[in-house]
Amino acid sequence: GIDFHLPSRMTDSEEEYVYEDDADEEDFEGSYEYAYDEGGNADLTDIESGAEGKDGKDIVSSSEKAKPPKRERLSLSIPDGQSRTACYEEINSMLKQLIAEVANLLDLDTDTALLLLLHYRWTKERLIDGYYNNPEEILTKVGAQPSENDMAVCTSSSSGGDGSIDVISCPICCDEVRRQDAAALSCGHAFCTDCMKQYLHVKIADGPECLTTNCPAFKCSVRVPQRVFVQLCSEEETKRVQTYQAIHFIDCYKGMRHCPAPGCEWTTLASGVTTVTCKCGLPFCFKCGEESHDPCLCEHLAEWNMKCSNESETANWS
Repeated sequence: GIDFHLPSRMTDSEEEYVYEDDADEEDFEGSYEYAYDEGGNADLTDIESGAEGKDGKDIVSSSEKAKPPKRERLSLSIPDGQSRTACYEEINSMLKQLIAEVANLLDLDTDTALLLLLHYRWTKERLIDGYYNNPEEILTKVGAQPSENDMAVCTSSSSGGDGSIDVISCPICCDEVRRQDAAALSCGHAFCTDCMKQYLHVKIADGPECLTTNCPAFKCSVRVPQRVFVQLCSEEETKRVQTYQAIHFIDCYKGMRHCPAPGCEWTTLASGVTTVTCKCGLPFCFKCGEESHDPCLCEHLAEWNMKCSNESETANWS
């Protein structure tokens, strides 16, 4: 059966979050390192046979070549006057470690740590202060545990001569299913897996709001943990949820900018620069997010865009 229960005991710089790289990488399952191809690819046939390369030098053995490539950290601390690009996979890898760090620090499960980070806009310092001030209140506020007003909407009954099979009535489709075959949240509300899958499918289609999806029970404020999405949704839908997670972090962190090019999924990190160039080749203004407009100031561009969208302003520019 599917039974998702959050633990009963759980444990933000206001504008900018700078990740402290002081943790032992082996302490966390997810590392925020990302592999980069450093070139020098040899012909696989030569490697497997141990033959000489094109330059006459011996090629390393396949066992040595099989070693993982060097990895480069995705650091949020960018030297002044520099920039770099990152993909959603890199950002999610870093966020995975941040979530694990908060979970270890506050003795929580990773789903609860994620809900807290989303609430505090990924600022760990504010999260820790807010949590220790009133753990029970903040956990209820972020939907990590049921509130006193939650309504028990599922009814259960026994089926069979010996009453050994526990059956629940799904509040959505009203079908009776075995409790071990139902999807139950920490609030106690249980639904048949088909209804829960369809509910999550609709929420994901709605966009980034799915990160804070509530239990489908009427007036229930408990959030659906991420592991429910992973277990019940398709791989494509799960990746979309992770992409929304990375986008939410980018929107909260002022040292990052989405590329304005249509369909581009690269993100730029920069410090002390105005115009940056995305990996897709598009130059854009890091300050306002519009396409590059040097030497025009961002304020003047905003006024011009407003004028273009409002013909009544033409007289003011004549």
